[in-house]
Amino acid sequence: MQNRSFITKFISTVSISIVLSASLLHATTSITNTDIANWLDNGEFKPKNPSNNDISMNISEINGRVYGGYSQTDEVKENKLNIEGGIFNKYIYGGYSKNKAANSNKLIIKNTIKTSNILGAESKENASNNEVHLINNVVTGTIFGAKSESGEVNKNKVIISGGEISSVSGGKGNAKASENSVTITSTTINSGGITGGHADKGESFNNTVEIINSTSTKESSKSGITGGRSYNKCDSYKNIVVISNTNIQSKEIEGGRSQDGDAYNNKIKIFGKTFINHIGDMQGGRSKNGNAYNNAVTIENATIENRSIYGGYSSNGKANHNAVTIENATIENRSIYGGYSSNGKASGNTIIIDGGKINSQIIGSRAFLDATNNTITIKNSITIKNTDLTGSSLIGGMSFGNQNAISGNTLNLYAKDLSVVSIRNFENIYFYIPKGIKASDTVLSVSDTTETNLENAKIGAAVLDSKFKLKPQERVTLIKTAGKLIKPQNLDNHINAMIGVSAFKKYDIYADENSLYLYQPKDTKPTINPAIKSFFQSSLASTAFINYGGDLINDMINSNEIKANNIFGIISGVNVKHKTGSHIDAQGVSFVTGVSKTIDSLSYGLFFEAGRGSYDSFENNVFGNGENKYYGGGVLFDLELGNDFYLDGSLRAGKVQLDYKSDDFMGRAEFKLKRNYIGGHIGGGKVFLLNSLSSVDVYTRVLYSRIFSKNQNIRGDEFYFDDINSIRLKTGIRYTYKTDENINIYGGAAYEYEFSANAKGASLGYDYSVDEASLKGASAMFELGSNIFNQNGFDININLKSYIGQKTGVSGGLKVEYKF
Repeated sequence: MQNRSFITKFISTVSISIVLSASLLHATTSITNTDIANWLDNGEFKPKNPSNNDISMNISEINGRVYGGYSQTDEVKENKLNIEGGIFNKYIYGGYSKNKAANSNKLIIKNTIKTSNILGAESKENASNNEVHLINNVVTGTIFGAKSESGEVNKNKVIISGGEISSVSGGKGNAKASENSVTITSTTINSGGITGGHADKGESFNNTVEIINSTSTKESSKSGITGGRSYNKCDSYKNIVVISNTNIQSKEIEGGRSQDGDAYNNKIKIFGKTFINHIGDMQGGRSKNGNAYNNAVTIENATIENRSIYGGYSSNGKANHNAVTIENATIENRSIYGGYSSNGKASGNTIIIDGGKINSQIIGSRAFLDATNNTITIKNSITIKNTDLTGSSLIGGMSFGNQNAISGNTLNLYAKDLSVVSIRNFENIYFYIPKGIKASDTVLSVSDTTETNLENAKIGAAVLDSKFKLKPQERVTLIKTAGKLIKPQNLDNHINAMIGVSAFKKYDIYADENSLYLYQPKDTKPTINPAIKSFFQSSLASTAFINYGGDLINDMINSNEIKANNIFGIISGVNVKHKTGSHIDAQGVSFVTGVSKTIDSLSYGLFFEAGRGSYDSFENNVFGNGENKYYGGGVLFDLELGNDFYLDGSLRAGKVQLDYKSDDFMGRAEFKLKRNYIGGHIGGGKVFLLNSLSSVDVYTRVLYSRIFSKNQNIRGDEFYFDDINSIRLKTGIRYTYKTDENINIYGGAAYEYEFSANAKGASLGYDYSVDEASLKGASAMFELGSNIFNQNGFDININLKSYIGQKTGVSGGLKVEYKF
């Protein structure tokens, strides 16, 4: 008791000493009009110490520069400068180092009448983790989170609330610029550009600009807004610009920009009551001499005037796989491009329009060379009549050099009562007949009085509403033109239109001089779509994932990890291919944590389990993919029976969710299937001691899991997913060798047979039972691993497994337990 009292007093004394030392190191120095003259050096405010200053300043006016920390020769770090009110006619620095780094400096400025240039830090070498916080100031100069002459700028922040500002940069450096951010809220932007991160000779990535509830003046239109910018053959990627509820007049708006490198995975997000006007363009990613790919522009509930919109833009490289998504927005007077290349190719770009009013050319891609494999999709998720394209043209591709601008270009129409000026350069035109459409309705009207050339187009149709019916001799007008229609060359008069996702029904498509029709000559019975088996096959990914979790619990018991009073945790990754008739590729990570207790020969415990992964399913010509996740809990036990025999078991229950999507159903079919599961096992074995260093464990287990049934709506069709019951027999052997007192290694093999795991169900609207898919079959498992004991109270296990047979692949895990 006396020792404990001494230790408590000692810890308290040390803690107080640390707090007092920290307070002394960062004691706040207050500067006012009375004593400012005592601190000035040739008219400039420079603290004596380069680092660890904490300064509060409240003065009327100063004409010299102000530094939170300053050095010609040393690193400047961890300074804090807090300014309230006044006029500052020269630069303000949180920290400044002429020849070294400047890191972790913080500058807070409030309610100033006027300030010039503001820098969280400036240095010759790296400048990282600096912050600028501005509240209700008038700033006429440039604001930098950090600036470096020859080094990197990383993780710097500028946060502005209220007042007036000019140009802003989260970080500008000669080398890499990453994870810098600019956040502007309720502020007036008078002039200058806004950049998240700028790198003259390095990559710019993960930089962010966010503008919220702000306005800008006409002067601000002279400069642009950029998430990240790079030069000197360096890439710009994963930068983001977000603008919400803001009135902006600017030049370019760019997610990421590179002069000579690639621009990829950059994003622009504009939403809320945002109005953007004036010259310049909007580009998710832009490169002059490199490629622009996988960039995205998303616009929701905003108004954009007098500027073109590009998912990705390249002057001399490729512009591929970029995207523009517009939802319930107004776009006036310019063009929308999925991708654009002045001297190269532009392919695989997408544009999605879902509601709003668009008065612009909508172009999948435009390029000097090929402009192919682009997709334009017109949706109606908001309301059936909420997409207004009256002043627009729909163009699959355009080529300056008269190259291929048609192949693979696709137009998807999910709405009715659409009107456009013209339509051209599509190889595929797919009509997804929406809910509420009826005979004599028109999907798309074309106002061009010349000609609409669909000579090279292929026409497809799917019916999204399973209740849609045409009586014999009734028709729906797919395209109606004001001029002459040149009908598709390979127009197949008879098509199988997909109804929902479950069935096909025969309709005729025919054309006259002005229009294209979907026509029902006579009543026919629908035929079942065999591709729906993909839904049920994919649901086996959930069973496989739940079974991985069961194996993880078995491994824990098999490694004697509950034979003590323990806190344990296990994490395991798996990458396995399952044969199902076709096959499923599954990858994921599972996690188990819990507590256990041992009383005599009985060990028992409680655990929580969770897992998350992805899968790809292949069923004939249908590809589906998505995510799996589960969570639950349970109990387990291990009982020693004597003579080195043992018995073990577990019970578990929880919830599992399967996310599915496929684009092989005349458009996308997707759903989230949430179900309950239970599971458990019973098993036993015997350990044979070969000598003092080695042993052999022979075991047999029966493992069970069940995922319960559920109804699920998929694109208007109701499906029944039956229970999936998995029963596995697993028998194996493990050899363990003790290398020293605290380490052993082991290897083993096991045979596993799955007796069931059948995925069954039905399409209820058609009373059709779907052919089952199954995980039934035999597999072999081989394992290697090591246990490391008593590392500061922790035991550690590392293992690797491989599988052949019904399932093929690898898994590996790390197990940690703490004994108390």
